[in-house]
Amino acid sequence: MTAPAPIIDPDLEDAIQVLAPMERRIRQIEDILADPDHIKNYPNFARMLRERADLRESIKIRADKLNLDARALALIVREAEKVRSKQRGRQHVPLSKLLTIVATAAEYARIERAELHAEMLAAQERAAVSTHRSIGLAKAVEYLEASRAG
Repeated sequence: MTAPAPIIDPDLEDAIQVLAPMERRIRQIEDILADPDHIKNYPNFARMLRERADLRESIKIRADKLNLDARALALIVREAEKVRSKQRGRQHVPLSKLLTIVATAAEYARIERAELHAEMLAAQERAAVSTHRSIGLAKAVEYLEASRAG
């Protein structure tokens, strides 16, 4: 059995290098925006929203050049950064290693989505049963109240 051929895509490797700081900044901004105290400081909040939108647009432009979905490119860059941070100084992340990591993450996300969908369907069924029970009980109360001698 032969090893799979290496993945060679200099444009993607270049995009990972260029977009890594932008993706890091987006994550920083999102962490800051998640803090409710920042909403109180509206000018700073609005500036950060614009900065995040500009960074996302830069990623989208690069993704369009690669004929790739912008979210997919952002995820590739994010995963490459995780790998790079664990490599202790090595800057190059083999795309074949990145493929394995992204494919594994995609499978976990697919499983999680299926599980959550099943939970949602079960919750909807419980809600429907509860609604019918509530309506029936309300009608029972109404009937009993109307039957009161008085």
